[in-house]
Amino acid sequence: MNSSRLLAHLLITGGLLVLTGVLTIFTAGLDNAGNYALSVLATVDRVLAFLTPFPAFVSWALVGLAIGAFAHFFMWEARHFSRGQQRAVGAAGLALLVLYFIALPLFHSLNPERESPRGPWWRADSRRAPGTLREFDGIMFVWVPSPLEGAVVGSPPDETGRQPEETQRPVSFRRGFWMSRDEITWEQYCQMCPESGESLVPGREQFPAIGLTFEQAEEFARRLSQKGGGSCRIPREDEWEHACRADARSAYSFGHFPSVLGEYAWYQGNSGDGPKEVGGLKPNAWNLRDMHGNAAEWCVPILAGAQVYRGGSWKSTGTQCRCAARGLYSPGELTLPDDVGIRLVRDP
Repeated sequence: MNSSRLLAHLLITGGLLVLTGVLTIFTAGLDNAGNYALSVLATVDRVLAFLTPFPAFVSWALVGLAIGAFAHFFMWEARHFSRGQQRAVGAAGLALLVLYFIALPLFHSLNPERESPRGPWWRADSRRAPGTLREFDGIMFVWVPSPLEGAVVGSPPDETGRQPEETQRPVSFRRGFWMSRDEITWEQYCQMCPESGESLVPGREQFPAIGLTFEQAEEFARRLSQKGGGSCRIPREDEWEHACRADARSAYSFGHFPSVLGEYAWYQGNSGDGPKEVGGLKPNAWNLRDMHGNAAEWCVPILAGAQVYRGGSWKSTGTQCRCAARGLYSPGELTLPDDVGIRLVRDP
């Protein structure tokens, strides 16, 4: 093969790799096949997530590499065809690519009920349905998408129970994340940190692990990351509130009025004398449970100086369980809050 033909083959292969990589990435991340025409790719995405520890972007780039390599191999084998046959095969392959990767998504985009992208078009996870469930290392996580344009955190001046530090501000981050569906339980904590000195009381396995320091929460996240290969951490305040709201702009994830709070939260009005097993009440719109009440949850503060926890607990009033409500703990205080637990974020 002369140098010009070799260069042509390299250019063709490179073009195919770029084309298939971009197109498969564009149509990846489809966790809810019922919302998309490309159900085959949705199934492949689930298989990739199960078989590989790589982010969706890398997994689909590898798929693009495989498709490009196969296409190049086929073209090389087709060199024995007549020129007319080669043109027919090339036209058929191009038509298949256009139909499968462009025409079908375009046709489906005309469906007003489809799931709209919530991020850059080239990100596979921008089309993942909010509230999608996936298990990592024995813990169920929920997909939290990136915020819509114009999303805010904090509370308006006329919200009942509002505190001065709840100033409304825009919230924006480029990509979504996975958040644990429930608060971390004592069973999960003691399995991951057996030398912590915390004992697993029979009958309390599914209760939230509470009374732990912020540093203990971070250590749990670090160990879970080491075990599973993912990147787990404590959520930032804006991430936590965005996940709690699930796109709502009301005081609670379910509306403005606390009259139905007892359907979503264990709080002062219905909890009795302590926390309850996780996940016993209604979830928010994105399948996250106990975001209001039961146990408050450590967050990474936006401003340094105090450790922040969110969500309220079984000891909190209704207004203390609002999406924007904050609890503050100064590391110098003698008494550690006994009602604060852990909820994790896992980066995709």
